[in-house]
Amino acid sequence: MNNNTISAPLVCFIVCDGGPAAHFAAFATNMFNQNQLQITIHATGPALNKLKDSNLPTGLQLRSFTIDESKREQQEQVARELIDSCLKEGARTIIVDIGNKFDALLQINSSKNNLNTDKVRFWCYYDNPEPYVPDQELNRLGINPSGIIGSLYNARNDELLEVRGMRIYCQFLQLPYTEQNPQIKSGPLEGKNSVSDVIGSDKELCLSIYLNLAAADGIPSLIKRTSIIDRYARYISYYYLTKQYQANIEQSNLKSNEVKKLLNSTAATHIVTEIKYGIHVIMIIKLCPDNESSFDELFKKLKTQLKNNTFEKVEYEETRARRDAGLSRQIP
Repeated sequence: MNNNTISAPLVCFIVCDGGPAAHFAAFATNMFNQNQLQITIHATGPALNKLKDSNLPTGLQLRSFTIDESKREQQEQVARELIDSCLKEGARTIIVDIGNKFDALLQINSSKNNLNTDKVRFWCYYDNPEPYVPDQELNRLGINPSGIIGSLYNARNDELLEVRGMRIYCQFLQLPYTEQNPQIKSGPLEGKNSVSDVIGSDKELCLSIYLNLAAADGIPSLIKRTSIIDRYARYISYYYLTKQYQANIEQSNLKSNEVKKLLNSTAATHIVTEIKYGIHVIMIIKLCPDNESSFDELFKKLKTQLKNNTFEKVEYEETRARRDAGLSRQIP
């Protein structure tokens, strides 16, 4: 009698620095408990020491490796061995931290292996343990109407904090010429790694959504739906900016020590300093094989109409015609 068993997908973490070690421990534990995945963490130096004290769940493997910072060749060999080990064990996802020179060697070796992105995903995670990092900007797609200039934002969970933010003067910005017209894109989804390539979401947010650390509402909810990508999937994206506000830093007289104190006393990682308002719509359609060419033509026509704002023009002309003819009437 044959006992056939199906092993759970393997996720490999590779971490050197102590800063992201706590986050990697949380990621790994969350994935292990919720998704019943196989987890292996390769760690060295301060990261290894932190992970040993993190009370990782039983069954999650923690492996150590050693690198000599003075010997480039030794580091290259270790990087090759780590990537090869993950691939030979059947890893579906490899996640490394950013901030150590050794991490660059891991990325180089992953590129040399020509990873099939349909089968293996390679992620780079950036974590800065400092509570305040000047001039570190972060752009996020938001649908929460409660956000204002000065609101506090937690990038780890992708959420606005329900606490009083900073009082910051803001100013209205004239839209640049390049953004005064709608931006419209369309085409097949086949060949895209994920829908995030169409949305334009940053890798850090995608990783948080994949690991269930951030809620996915609205357009970002499409990020995890990789099953919709095939030769019959088409998308059309409509982005139209209507107004933009920006913090007036000089008038607000913000001081770095005040910002640092505020971030230290809350779970915030960033402060909202600019908001863009507008329309962002993404439509995804699965075509029938028999009607593939006709729908492609329809998409081209729809894209042209959106670009030329034909719909608004037609509605305006019809309304004016009714008014001139005295046919306007009251609707009960």
